[in-house]
Amino acid sequence: VNSETVNLLTKRFGVLSVELIRDLRIHLDDLSDAELKALQSGKYTTPRLKELKQDIDHWYSQLKEELPALFMEATLPYAAYEAAFMARLYAKEVDVKAESILREAKKKPIAGGMLYDEIFDNLALKTRNQTMHVLRNGIASGWTTKQITNEIKVLQESTQRNVEADVRTMRNHVANTAYEQTFQALGFKYLMRVA
Repeated sequence: VNSETVNLLTKRFGVLSVELIRDLRIHLDDLSDAELKALQSGKYTTPRLKELKQDIDHWYSQLKEELPALFMEATLPYAAYEAAFMARLYAKEVDVKAESILREAKKKPIAGGMLYDEIFDNLALKTRNQTMHVLRNGIASGWTTKQITNEIKVLQESTQRNVEADVRTMRNHVANTAYEQTFQALGFKYLMRVA
């Protein structure tokens, strides 16, 4: 189940990234030298530059919105499964709702102190900013469109590995929250966490 969620999110990230690379190739090949210089300076003064910026911002928004939504959709059954599994170990039935588990998991810090909502926000923002840095640096260094987009692909491959790690960490966090709620529903008064 964990691998399915990782594959689902990394596949969506990959699809969105391929679309961005395709759009960047088209935009970069069409820009004049003056537009490239403006882009290098972070100025989006022409309709083509505004459209390029809009495409990158749209990609960022999709990452920020779609990845967490996919994760929640895939994790709901997982949370229910983990709670039921733990209850079966004690040969009891408990009324622990998956939605409650996810709500609680979102309130507690995950590894490193980040909250659930911050993980995907930070991932999307960091990826967007790094993409813009590669784009501007490539232009300043005189790279071709192919060199720039290849460097962005390398960046996106690295980000894809981060998505995998983050998903696994968050799934573990959800499972631990499911166990805690199940133990509470089973009437346990004390819970000791060990690594």
